[in-house]
Amino acid sequence: MRARCSHYRYTNDDAGNKTSVEEHTGYRFEYTYDELYRLTQESITDPNESDR
Repeated sequence: MRARCSHYRYTNDDAGNKTSVEEHTGYRFEYTYDELYRLTQESITDPNESDR
């Protein structure tokens, strides 16, 4: 049996909202909130895609 270990790096804003998550694979998820702290946007960066 093989163990699989994943690593994630999280960042939060001053209100405690998660603003980004970076996986060990290089994928990056970014989150944007409005003034009432509601999620308004999520963007995903795929490290395997070339820049456009």
